[in-house]
Amino acid sequence: MKKQLEQLKEFNQAFKIEDAKKPRLINKEESDLRWRLMDEENLEYLEACEQKDIVEVADALADQLYILCGTILKHGMGNIIEDLFNEVHRSNMSKLDENGNRIVREDGKILKSSLYTPPNLNTIIKANK
Repeated sequence: MKKQLEQLKEFNQAFKIEDAKKPRLINKEESDLRWRLMDEENLEYLEACEQKDIVEVADALADQLYILCGTILKHGMGNIIEDLFNEVHRSNMSKLDENGNRIVREDGKILKSSLYTPPNLNTIIKANK
C-alpha cells in the first residue's frame, strides 16, 4: 500500500491538494467531497456489476482505491494506515466462534462471536499525533 500512497502524494502535489502529516479530522466541505467521490464510485461499481462488465468493475474498484488513498492522506494517516488495517484485521478474526467457525447472518454479513474484541485504533492514532 505504500507505493499507492506515494502515487497519491505525487498526484496531490501536482494538483495542489494538501496532505496532512499527522492524524486529523477534516472540515465538512472536505469530508462531503470525499463522501460524494466515494459514493459516485460505489454507484459505478454497482452499475458495472449489474451490466456484467468486468472492465468497468475493475475501473470502479481502482477508482475507489484511488479516492480512499487520497482520503487517507487528507486525514494524515498515510504513515499508520497499515497498522490501523492490521488492528482491524486482528479484531475481525476474533469474530470466529470457539470452534473456529464463522457466524453468518442470512444476507451474508459476518457477525461477532462471544470471543470478539473490538479494534484498539485509539492507541495507534494517539501514538502518532
